[in-house]
Amino acid sequence: MSTSQYRIEKSYRFEATHLLRDHDGKCARIHGHSYKVDVSIAAERLSEGNPRTPNMGPGSHNDLPDDSDAWMVRDFAELDEVMKPVIESVDHYWIIPEVEQRWYELSIFEQPNELEDSLRYLDVPRTTAECLAEWFARQVSNHDRLVSSGYLIREIEVTVWETEKSRATFNLKP
Repeated sequence: MSTSQYRIEKSYRFEATHLLRDHDGKCARIHGHSYKVDVSIAAERLSEGNPRTPNMGPGSHNDLPDDSDAWMVRDFAELDEVMKPVIESVDHYWIIPEVEQRWYELSIFEQPNELEDSLRYLDVPRTTAECLAEWFARQVSNHDRLVSSGYLIREIEVTVWETEKSRATFNLKP
């Protein structure tokens, strides 16, 4: 049995540097990406609202709801309200897993505060595209206004592109 669903998608971009400690390859060196993040939210059905009244005559669309976000999965502007601050929090930073903070402070920087304004520690095991995709998906799912029970959100999918040809996707069912 197949199920139908509606989906909205929006893309975001940010620049960041990182490295993958103990990686057997060139990604163990400091490097950066022009990341693209695609966010997709799916719902089984569209939100509904209250019918407009009174009847304004032929062609008045009086059968459409008053709610400005009715008949949508979510308003794209609401997705922006969640994602823009998240994107800004990593844009033009050196992104580092929180679990590696002490290693970076002791191994790379002569003084821990040397580059403090350029670092962003994330709650991820590594800064791979896969882990970043999951991190972004969880940022969306943790936002009460965007993922509320009234909207029947069935799936949040995030794809993180490191290059035009390399991407990783994480699918979350809240």
